[in-house]
Amino acid sequence: MSEEISLQLENGDIVFNGNNQLILIQDNDNLAQQYKILLETQFESDYRDPTYGFRLLELFQVEKQELQELIRLYVIETLLQHPKTSEILEVNVIRLENRNWNVIAKVKIKPTEEIITVGSELSV
Repeated sequence: MSEEISLQLENGDIVFNGNNQLILIQDNDNLAQQYKILLETQFESDYRDPTYGFRLLELFQVEKQELQELIRLYVIETLLQHPKTSEILEVNVIRLENRNWNVIAKVKIKPTEEIITVGSELSV
């Protein structure tokens, strides 16, 4: 895998260690963070790439009984946008309290065919 290094983010904020130094991540941790950001970015909100992101707003118009399956399908569609996605092996969508959903996906990545787990919480 290439040496892609990024800053670690938590809820959109840069993370520092106890010595006030930036925390860097690489390899699969970096890739998992990229997938999480992809899922948590509203579709068409990036002016540089309007096809980037998750179609969250469309889910507000869906009947409750269809919501879980549509979230699952949108997660698959969104994760396939990433150029390193080889295959989506599994997507679990679990309803939490209120309008929150926990999403866990297993993704096979290129070129190594390693499997990483991606998690995100969506509010619909």
